[in-house]
Amino acid sequence: MKKKLGIAVFAVSFLAFLLMGTTQDASAQTVNDYIISNQIKPAAIQNREGTFSEWFPYENGVGKPEGVVIHETADNNATAEDEVHFFNDNWPRIEAYVHAFVDNNEIINVHNTDYGVWGGCSYCKW
Repeated sequence: MKKKLGIAVFAVSFLAFLLMGTTQDASAQTVNDYIISNQIKPAAIQNREGTFSEWFPYENGVGKPEGVVIHETADNNATAEDEVHFFNDNWPRIEAYVHAFVDNNEIINVHNTDYGVWGGCSYCKW
């Protein structure tokens, strides 16, 4: 469990780093220290084009995100690959999509982080 959490923390931190640039603060250093001390090796990021067909800039323009949205599926058996398939098949119906999916084995980026997504779904029942 500790290793799985560490990998997820690293993946989210790395995605935030990609989105937000090279600014690093004390909390990022704490995450990096944890990764180094536990010898966690990240999975390679797989870049695939998803089915999300909306290409819109962030409020401040293309390539200038304002934050990071983290979505937890609450499904202990779901893999990143499972979530990629689910969102690619269902985003028009559930009106939600994200940039990437992470599990303890892989990181799959499915929408260019220079553009926004619909990262929240208030009425989803999955």
